[in-house]
Amino acid sequence: MEGHDFFCEVDRSFIESRFNLYGIQSEVSNFNDGLNIILDYVSSDSSSADDWNRDDWSRKEWMDLYGRIHARFILTARGQQLMLQKLRNEEFGRCPRVYCEGHPVLPVGLSDTPGQHRVMTYCPKCQDVFIPPNTLAARYVDGAYFGTTFPHFFLMQYPDHVPPRPERKYTPRVFGYRIHKSSPSYQLAASTSGTNDNASNDVEDDVKVPKTSSNHGGVADPVIEPMDEDEVTPKNESKMAVAASSDPNSGTNNSSGSKPGEKA
Repeated sequence: MEGHDFFCEVDRSFIESRFNLYGIQSEVSNFNDGLNIILDYVSSDSSSADDWNRDDWSRKEWMDLYGRIHARFILTARGQQLMLQKLRNEEFGRCPRVYCEGHPVLPVGLSDTPGQHRVMTYCPKCQDVFIPPNTLAARYVDGAYFGTTFPHFFLMQYPDHVPPRPERKYTPRVFGYRIHKSSPSYQLAASTSGTNDNASNDVEDDVKVPKTSSNHGGVADPVIEPMDEDEVTPKNESKMAVAASSDPNSGTNNSSGSKPGEKA
């Protein structure tokens, strides 16, 4: 079906295991009825048997149920094998960034909560996200049906599909000259990327510049490192040491070598 190329077919055995569906029942209304629709079961109640038809797939709760199951299934070994085949066939599309040179992308959700964002594509090469074409993923395909974990967990399982980062980066030029950092357009781009290229911030973060004080005529105040406790000498002990060294009767200043208290 057009607009649903990102989905893989969930194995019947996975859906039939209630352990795999733990917690979904409380999140989706009419869980059992939707599960019967997905598994092509017919209710035992003959009065409602005629109500089960393919048109029921148009109901949002059935689509939501399958999407939640799908998000769990693609994290299993079997689900990732199916998604790997889709990646090799480039069924998820290619990265629109020029310097990624059409590298295949993976589906990703910006939130694990349904109803927040549509599904996006993640490029492993530039590590950025993009809006996919509607022919591959319809606007109503929720990103939570793929989750925020899938592409990164997938690349951990298949490290051979982790490409190197692009070697080239686009550089804006005017008449062949690169735009200077003082240009408003450059500063705007730098502010959006979280960088600040003002002249006052050209110093590296690990370089510590001492602050200046107006009381010293602009001379930097000395940086005084605190001493260890064992290096600090108490004031009372220092005074006693000075007094002992200046006392002529003290043994520490006796040049004759006699013991303290004996006459020379």
